[in-house]
Amino acid sequence: MAHEVWVELPAHGFEVGKSDFVFQIRQDDELLGHLEVSLGAVVWRPANKKIKLKANWSQFDRMMRDHAPGEE
Repeated sequence: MAHEVWVELPAHGFEVGKSDFVFQIRQDDELLGHLEVSLGAVVWRPANKKIKLKANWSQFDRMMRDHAPGEE
């Protein structure tokens, strides 16, 4: 189960806010989806779906802490 992560970097530098970072996530050569990182949110776009799952940074922090192993 090999994972690959590709990123499309903005053309004019690396400052998040003016352009989003878009990560392409694959498992065994199959596209799982795209992860968009912006100044205000994180968005997951599953492959072959029209939906976007969006969380602002506070929501993302809470979600990661709630699912972290060993966290109280």
